[in-house]
Amino acid sequence: MIKRKYLNSITFFQVYSFFTLSVYGYFFFTQCIENKISPFYLPVCFIIIWQSLFILFSLLFHNITKTLCMILLIGNAVVFYFMYAYHIPIDKIMLMNALQTDRAEASELMNIKLFIALLVLGICPATWIGIKAFIHPCSIQRILKSLILSLSIILICGTLTPTQTNILMRRFKYLQAYLPPINY
Repeated sequence: MIKRKYLNSITFFQVYSFFTLSVYGYFFFTQCIENKISPFYLPVCFIIIWQSLFILFSLLFHNITKTLCMILLIGNAVVFYFMYAYHIPIDKIMLMNALQTDRAEASELMNIKLFIALLVLGICPATWIGIKAFIHPCSIQRILKSLILSLSIILICGTLTPTQTNILMRRFKYLQAYLPPINY
């Protein structure tokens, strides 16, 4: 019998959050650098927030966690391609407009580069999660400890850099449109 390696849910979501931000956050980081914003502060907070949301989600709906992660990876790959190809941020309104296009207009957007990006950035990682990642739920105590630690890191980051937090939350709110899956 083959011995399977299990990831606990907290470790899985830490790796998943880091992967999501490092692969799909390219445009976000370039916008931060262009606007002279520290490219490390906000991504750390987003990783922790994203990880915390997934930990809570896995606590409530453990059976569909892998499926949701796989769907988000594929969606992120498509959004990343369109951001790369057309140099535009994608938001909820653009996504709704894309869903309302007719078949002829949508077929004009399909090309080999889209399918390559979808395969490399979406389908391959999603398949790996579906086949190789065996997620073992953690105890409630460990999940609560992880959430408390995550929230304290966010609060410490926000407290130590209040001007940076204020600038990012008010003046550069549009940066959210450059960070999948938060932008849609």
